[in-house]
Amino acid sequence: MPIVAGPVARPLSYTRRFEQDLARIEAWYLRTADERVADEAVDAVIAQAEKIARLGLQLRRGYRNTRECPLPRHPFLLIYRIDSRGVSMLRVINARGAFLNERARTQT
Repeated sequence: MPIVAGPVARPLSYTRRFEQDLARIEAWYLRTADERVADEAVDAVIAQAEKIARLGLQLRRGYRNTRECPLPRHPFLLIYRIDSRGVSMLRVINARGAFLNERARTQT
């Protein structure tokens, strides 16, 4: 997977969906593990988002002009878009689908 770095840092923004996803991830870890693990997971997501914006990383192509970045120590996939205005973090999803599947069961 080629990594292309941009020349300068770009402004970083988070969509409401991204923030909701992050809150769900934190709640899931608080329910299934503990506060330390929840904090570590959230910190890893935010750190990777900031790294993408700082370096202008363009990782693997996603759907509809998005990029995807898997996190190395956590089962999450960051979905983001880079354009002339900056980097917009769109979603953070569980690549294994565990908490998303649980969420779907509770909504039915």
